[in-house]
Amino acid sequence: MSETRWQPIETAPKDGTPLLFTWYGGPDQDVLPVTSGFWSRVAEYWYSEISGARCKPTHWMPLPPPPENDR
Repeated sequence: MSETRWQPIETAPKDGTPLLFTWYGGPDQDVLPVTSGFWSRVAEYWYSEISGARCKPTHWMPLPPPPENDR
């Protein structure tokens, strides 16, 4: 998962890995919503980690690495 560009949701891993999602509706879309989420193997659906609700993302990318500790 080294790719850092938005990728079609059909290529996303469905193993429970946390990902970034977005819903792209075309060039007239005012806001590009982004959330973290994952695929639920039990429910067979994408879920937003922020809202806990099902979602229908069109694109995904890996989460960035966490911030480094400056101490």
